Amino acid sequence: MFDFSKLGIDVNGRTSGKMKVKCPFCHDRRTNKRDKSLSVNLGTGLYHCHYCGTSGKAEDFSNRFKINNTYGYNSGASRVPKSPWGGQVPPPANRVPKKQPTFTSRPIPGTLLVAAKATDEVAPKAPLTPPFEVAEGTVTGLLNEAVAPANFGALPVSGHATDEAPVNAPLTPPFAVTQATDAAPPNGAETPANPDAARDAALHWLMHDRGIPAQAVAYMKISSSQELMPQTGKKENCICFNYFEENELINTKYRDGRKNFKLITGAELIPYNIDGIAGTPQCIITEGEIDLLSFLAIDRTDVVSVPNGAGSNLTWLDRFVETHFEDKEVIFLAVDADEKGRQLQQELLRRLGLERCRIVNFGEGCKDANEHLLKFGVDSLAQALEDAPEVPLEDVYTAHDVSDELLAFFNNGFEQGAPTGLTALDNFITFETKRLCVVTGVPGQGKSEFVDEMVLRLCLHHSWKIGYFSPENVPLVYHLRKLFEKVSGKRFSPQCTGPELYRRVQNFMGNNVCHIIPKADFCVDTVLEKARQLVRRKGIRILVIDPYNRMEHQIPPGMSETQYIDNFLDKLTNFAVLNDCLVILVAHPRKMNRDARTGSPDRPTLYDINGSAAFFNKCDFGLVVERMPDVVHIYVEKVKFRNLGQPGMVPLVFNPTNGRYSLCDEDPTAGSPEMRVTNVKFNTDCWLPKEEDQELFWEGNE
Repeated sequence: MFDFSKLGIDVNGRTSGKMKVKCPFCHDRRTNKRDKSLSVNLGTGLYHCHYCGTSGKAEDFSNRFKINNTYGYNSGASRVPKSPWGGQVPPPANRVPKKQPTFTSRPIPGTLLVAAKATDEVAPKAPLTPPFEVAEGTVTGLLNEAVAPANFGALPVSGHATDEAPVNAPLTPPFAVTQATDAAPPNGAETPANPDAARDAALHWLMHDRGIPAQAVAYMKISSSQELMPQTGKKENCICFNYFEENELINTKYRDGRKNFKLITGAELIPYNIDGIAGTPQCIITEGEIDLLSFLAIDRTDVVSVPNGAGSNLTWLDRFVETHFEDKEVIFLAVDADEKGRQLQQELLRRLGLERCRIVNFGEGCKDANEHLLKFGVDSLAQALEDAPEVPLEDVYTAHDVSDELLAFFNNGFEQGAPTGLTALDNFITFETKRLCVVTGVPGQGKSEFVDEMVLRLCLHHSWKIGYFSPENVPLVYHLRKLFEKVSGKRFSPQCTGPELYRRVQNFMGNNVCHIIPKADFCVDTVLEKARQLVRRKGIRILVIDPYNRMEHQIPPGMSETQYIDNFLDKLTNFAVLNDCLVILVAHPRKMNRDARTGSPDRPTLYDINGSAAFFNKCDFGLVVERMPDVVHIYVEKVKFRNLGQPGMVPLVFNPTNGRYSLCDEDPTAGSPEMRVTNVKFNTDCWLPKEEDQELFWEGNE
């Protein structure tokens, strides 16, 4: 139980769960006295104010246990343990160890590779004491990978002391390992149904071939079972990496001998070993379970692995940013040294903050932590972690800092930006993040409709999540209806959209579209601060501000409107660069003159945007939307870099049924509208890919 009263935090007598309360640190100076800006986790003692930024942890006055090693809990005096590579390891936050869970909702699949003997009380986890020796001889390899047979029963389970003894005697729980009776088959053969043989082969592969201590296997509750794998179409012997959160089994990743992977259908994606970093001042992030186990071999339990391999889609991170990563002083990124690993590293840096991240370098010839462990041993891996450099100093760069990008640019030349999928538009403009796009047009001619379609297409094609500040689109459900129709291709009604399609589109928008509606004010600093939080918590890549004139503009005394707009646009550009986002600003033009013959307003340019020519001068992309009676013209007025596009005009036709724009051919010299606009192909298909009725799986890249 945590004592929040000493901090002035009123939890109303509650002792469990999560809640939001008024912040005692900033409430007195707040204008909105009703705002409960302080998030409190009663189970972990952590608190964080979303207004003033105050964070911390309440004192635990009921914990009867003192930590005296990295893994165990003992009563009595506590000493900070020494790490295997020297120095001291800061202990994790005090937590009362929980009893073994019952797993009533989802049991551990198969058989545990290393199981502790049954006792009345579950013993605390023992410290890992690498290295572990493996008996001479060979044994049948993991699962379907053929190796010569041998006596697995000779494998030792407990380790011997390292050169530097631990602070206290290590706790070595009794592990039960059964004698192998059958060998696993070679590739292509039928897999035996003997669970003991599969378990023993899996354990031997982890210990002998991957250098993982048996205590690390037991610590992570790794099991083995037979599972139907979609890649092979038959049951295979699999290692089961079990994903727990607060001692509850949430998901399981199955790995067979051919490096095929599968997750449980419908189960939530969470980081592997997420409980290991709760309340710790540091953490390590790896790209795979074997790399995580490699860090356990050097006595570091504050390590997690991404659940679905390398990639820039970190949706699984959203729920854990505040609870598990917000309090970290140092975050070690120990991902693979390949292209996918670098992409994952860049996205983690963007989401978690460069200032507290360190990049682990595994050295020449080593792609990941496990290769380094096997090649150089535990001491070298610990040293690589200790030597991990900080991210290079911000705002100062040399050619050495961008050597890889410079070489790729030298070899490959300019790269095209991200297309929208409207081929005629993509011929004139493609997009990049870290850019500012300004869109204008006479009011009522479809600027917002076109921007909505453009960003939805970028989201669907490139997984760029969207954040909107759009005060004109209220109530919020009105705007969501328009987005729903564009994605589904159908009218927003039960008669046109079935319940299954409604569920899929709602799920897509819930995961990829956010709206910023500040309670305090609509100033640019407030909106950008909320957007910065969305970058960290949701991973948005696109920020839409629609329109400029609905923001609150407080021009300081002595500053002209032109100077204010310059400063405003600088803030948007800096936000785009620092947060790796595409910022789209919709701005109305001044009152345009009307054509004396037709009565239609003249087409504006970016220079006609009310207030300043800086709207043209400071943007990277500039678009003008003009709606004619039977066609919409999209004018690409500015593309700053020629590899991303060129000025031009694209005719499109608007479909009022679903709000989509379709390509067409236009002949301005034709007399009738039917002859002037031709080859229009309206599309009413749903933009979302069809869901497959099978487990999630992918090819591994460990």
